[in-house]
Amino acid sequence: MFTSGEGKYVQSLRKNKNLVEFKSKSEYYPSFWFNQKIQPQFANINCRKAVAYAIDRKTYVRIRTNNEATAATSIVGPSSVMYSTKNFATFNSKKAKEALALCKSETGKSTLEFTVPADTSAVSYANVRLIQSMLAAQGITMSIKQEEAYLIIGKAFNAASGNQYDAIIILLMEGTDVSFNLPFLVSNSWAPGFTGSTAAFKGAVGSILNLPRHTDTKVDDLLYAAQALPNGASGNGGTAAQKAAVKAAYKAATEYIQEQTIITQIGTGYYNMFASKKLQGVGKLKGPSGKTQRVVTNWGIDWTGVYLK
Repeated sequence: MFTSGEGKYVQSLRKNKNLVEFKSKSEYYPSFWFNQKIQPQFANINCRKAVAYAIDRKTYVRIRTNNEATAATSIVGPSSVMYSTKNFATFNSKKAKEALALCKSETGKSTLEFTVPADTSAVSYANVRLIQSMLAAQGITMSIKQEEAYLIIGKAFNAASGNQYDAIIILLMEGTDVSFNLPFLVSNSWAPGFTGSTAAFKGAVGSILNLPRHTDTKVDDLLYAAQALPNGASGNGGTAAQKAAVKAAYKAATEYIQEQTIITQIGTGYYNMFASKKLQGVGKLKGPSGKTQRVVTNWGIDWTGVYLK
């Protein structure tokens, strides 16, 4: 099993005539999450924009994925109901340096320096190292701390203390709808009207997925308003007018998130798996609704119904 981030291995395996490839659609969006609380400069929008403008996504996907991934043009991919390119900070050296100058002036700091984690794999380190060099070219210092993946997860998603990293590059955003993405984007996963919990529990657990540790409730308002529309929970289904209304509402949320640079995306990619041609039934089994599962997801294939010929 691989991802588009491992392009040279994928392209090599495709040449093996004894193997068959099972591949997802490009519905996975590795992102850069700015921690506005642990790194106070990231509470400043120009500091966040300086980093976002400094990432050369086309060069990244060419070098690190052999062009198997696609350079990001939004915090989600084109197949998502949330997709909009408006306000997304694509690579621009001039704008990166202008934003950095404002960042330093407005925060009273002479530099923008922060640390991100990378797991102990060579691939993970090389991915982050390339971004480090891109930021350095624009005058931004990003240090890398290598740790075991379980330690990174434990520090990032910590109910007691919140995300402890200055910033983190991690795959959380995915899919064509919003159901999985929304909890990571809002300041609190409990909607404002939720009354089924104590305030303390709501505060501790509701914000555990908020890696940016932002407090911008307009993000919440826009996303929950879209979710509340008919068929808004998934963004799919309903009449053409309902679909259009839901899409417009989610696009407005995306455009605001991108305007504020709460997060930024790097490249849109896929997951895939290679197997012997003897493996049959992958993605073929229909559920009670008559539909099949996705062939491959980030947790693997649907093994129910798979058999060896």
